Amino acid sequence: MQTNDKTGIGCDYCGTTYNIDFEYYSFDFFSYNSVDGRKPSIEQIIKSQAIFSLDICTSCFDKIGKVVIGNYSKNMSKHRRMNVPAFCDWTGAQMSGTFDAYYCAVTKVKVSLSKQPNICVKCEAKTFDDDKQCSKCSGTDFTKIADITTASRYLEINLCSAAYDHFVDKAKTIRVVASEWATRS
Repeated sequence: MQTNDKTGIGCDYCGTTYNIDFEYYSFDFFSYNSVDGRKPSIEQIIKSQAIFSLDICTSCFDKIGKVVIGNYSKNMSKHRRMNVPAFCDWTGAQMSGTFDAYYCAVTKVKVSLSKQPNICVKCEAKTFDDDKQCSKCSGTDFTKIADITTASRYLEINLCSAAYDHFVDKAKTIRVVASEWATRS
């Protein structure tokens, strides 16, 4: 989740905040229904609106990645054939028959503010000086626009309902705590 001053993010998994220059992972969740083990194509799934989004720090992403890789390795070693059954990448549980599931598209995001110019809010003049006044209009309000680089669909995972609920519940808990911190300052 973006911080109140819009200079960083708070990780929706651990609550740690990152400002100025940082990397994070945006998790966008899409729901789909599988009937008799057949799910819609990824293109059909991502045409719909994401139903929930999370911002995850690199530390939590590494931990999540280890769980996903461990489950993938365990499940794929059992099924070395063309028709591999669907598995929840978080729990490792097999999903078969007719079921509701979630596709998660992960985007890697790199944000850099430190090397960006200050922009005068009044006249939009750019400067790297940290002076109190704009040299062109004497304005005193400045902003910075972040340089953002993204890698779309950096990772794609499938989740069962229990795994999706885990991520949503964790984020809602973190967001409540973060808003309590923000209102106390």
